[in-house]
Amino acid sequence: MLIPPPKTAPDHADHVLDCEFALEPGFQDLIDRAKAAGWSDDTITLALIGLADAHQHMIKANAESAEEIAAAMEKRQQ
Repeated sequence: MLIPPPKTAPDHADHVLDCEFALEPGFQDLIDRAKAAGWSDDTITLALIGLADAHQHMIKANAESAEEIAAAMEKRQQ
């Protein structure tokens, strides 16, 4: 399933909504497949929230690691 590219700039007020519309068909398909496999709506919802939260923590941790590596490399060059 192809996800359409953004229609709005990152600083546009509707940018996140634009992304939601782009992701919704695949998101609904994922939910439908999970339900067909026997998972309940509540369990699916909690799992997706957990995955989104873990993804956000990973992004933050990776950014912090990149900053630390850059600082260490800069310090090493001095």
